[in-house]
Amino acid sequence: MTHSPCRWLAMLAFFLPFIAHAQPFPLNDASWEGVSYNIAGPQPFREYLCGDTLISGRAYSKFYQLYEDTTLYEAAIRTSGEQVYAVRPGESEEVLLYDFSLEPGDEISLEYFRLPGSINLKVGSVITVTQQQTTRKVINFVPVAGFQETWVEGVGALSGPLNRALLISDQYSELHCYQEEGSLAYRTSAAEDCTFYYECLLTSTGRTETEKRVQVYPTVSRGQFWIDNQTQKPLSAELMDQNGRLMAQLPLLSEGRQAMQFDLPPGIYYLKLWERDKKLYLQHFKLIIVR
Repeated sequence: MTHSPCRWLAMLAFFLPFIAHAQPFPLNDASWEGVSYNIAGPQPFREYLCGDTLISGRAYSKFYQLYEDTTLYEAAIRTSGEQVYAVRPGESEEVLLYDFSLEPGDEISLEYFRLPGSINLKVGSVITVTQQQTTRKVINFVPVAGFQETWVEGVGALSGPLNRALLISDQYSELHCYQEEGSLAYRTSAAEDCTFYYECLLTSTGRTETEKRVQVYPTVSRGQFWIDNQTQKPLSAELMDQNGRLMAQLPLLSEGRQAMQFDLPPGIYYLKLWERDKKLYLQHFKLIIVR
């Protein structure tokens, strides 16, 4: 009994492990972990994608950062074809986050997401890699001032999803692991180091789209920060240094998104917020100023 070549290939494929191709960016239930280096030294970062929201009639996934015991909403992210877009808290205009249609020699201008400014990059090479039975496109850009920018399809930049294109000597991040639905999907370090996974149980969080809170971002910058007051109440604010000295007294913060500029030496500072005419602190945020 003989078999045609096509039938032999079909039989062989049946016994081979299934290899999937990654989508440009995850839609939900995804976690990233790594480490960031700045003036304060190495600090772990943990970020996750969980839940959805509507902005100007479009559906987005919600991206958060876990900072010590504080959860910060940082972006709304959506995918269209091979492009990935993000919206900052309190805004409605999109920023191009990734374009996985790029080919060698292509150039792209990208706006920083967490800091003001932009950068121009040129694609050096495009390859594919397979990890955990998933094939992903990898885009390597021409180094800028000795710093390498690399994007992995379905994962994001190897500096972290929102740190893409941030090629600054005093702010450097390394992605270690990426997990999807609790399973390790991509890593750049030892598998045993991949310990973070945020279990996205939307029905048990008790949070709603109308939940009111305060967000401050980025946590590391050259002195410019944004505060998004969603409490519907005016807030008082003070900036303290590590020794508890008052460094700045801010005007009363009304509802909405506002810029803060601190012309202070590099270091670690604490922004303390409280409701007007109340003595108890509502929230506090650790901010790092670099130069």
